Amino acid sequence: MEGVQVFFFGPSEVTIATDPDLYPLVEEIIESGEVPKTCKWCSDKYHISELLEEIECSVEYFGSPVSEPIKAGYTPMT
Repeated sequence: MEGVQVFFFGPSEVTIATDPDLYPLVEEIIESGEVPKTCKWCSDKYHISELLEEIECSVEYFGSPVSEPIKAGYTPMT
């Protein structure tokens, strides 16, 4: 997963935060050296920011964290 950045938005954040069966996958991403990033605006809207922080996701406002990697040559996959 070298060079991969993981971002979760909206409903996918809810799924990651509320499905304990997915916590091992989040741990696996973190163990690979990448901390999953989640959108604070969305997670605040869904009242899950604290849950995401508990599973060690980065909760931050997006904008430049998404646009800068694209400008640097990363290809978004949705």
